[in-house]
Amino acid sequence: MLAANRLLLHDRAGVGQAVLGAQQLGVAALSPPLALDPGGRLLAPGRPAGEQAPALLRCTLEQPHCEQFSARLAGSSIDALAVNPLDGNVFVADSAAGELLKLNSQGELLARAAVPLPAEPVLQLDSGLLLVNSAGAPTISVLRYEDDAFGEQLDEIVPQPLAEATSRYAAIRDFLPLGDQWWVIFERR
Repeated sequence: MLAANRLLLHDRAGVGQAVLGAQQLGVAALSPPLALDPGGRLLAPGRPAGEQAPALLRCTLEQPHCEQFSARLAGSSIDALAVNPLDGNVFVADSAAGELLKLNSQGELLARAAVPLPAEPVLQLDSGLLLVNSAGAPTISVLRYEDDAFGEQLDEIVPQPLAEATSRYAAIRDFLPLGDQWWVIFERR
């Protein structure tokens, strides 16, 4: 958990284990979104100590230390993150640029796609697909994430009948697939 520029580390039962301040991690600031890679390292936007430009940082928490994850993200806004637990590929949504980016676990850019994104995108990986809340509609876009077809829309998930949803809701703020059901937070009109 990130609070007041400190990471609060808890075990699975919710018992506090440690508090790591930005200074201990060697950074000036950290901010959401947060994600963990398959090795348990934290990925978060932030600013390395002594630097002015923000970057996506990869932090080791056992021996607290953060470093820039990828120079390829310089100038990108990190509005949403998702990590593939199988191969460590990292997916980034930059809503200001209207882009999705795919990087390998070493931070090398694999693919980039222009995609309409909401101001506050949410990325989820589910069953080999990349899911993102749609821009301008209370729906969830289903995208491919293979390098050669990255960002190509396959389908759209409509959690409620579309006519009813569009008359009552402006957008989907957050969502979570859970088996064959969905938890969805709508933004009212």
